[in-house]
Amino acid sequence: MGSTAELRGQITIAEEEVRRLEEQIKAFRVIPRYEELKRRADEIDRDIRNLNSKDAIDRRNLSDLRTAVRDTTDGDVKYLEPVSGERGILLGDQVKRRFDD
Repeated sequence: MGSTAELRGQITIAEEEVRRLEEQIKAFRVIPRYEELKRRADEIDRDIRNLNSKDAIDRRNLSDLRTAVRDTTDGDVKYLEPVSGERGILLGDQVKRRFDD
């Protein structure tokens, strides 16, 4: 087994080796560009979340616009003829056609 002094020396050497290995483990990186790739992946993830949020807003706005267009009734322009006639103004075919368009 050896003397107590020899064993204490071996324990000290083993403890130092453990500390050295722990430091190596703390500093371990899978690949050299890991931090750069992680940063880029985080940026892409953030961009995707922002785009998803904007997409949801756009879809809601589109739905609101479709509802507004569907609920909007086209005004009948025929009421303008008597009103205009009363004021002495006659609507030409071009004006009527524009309203129809």
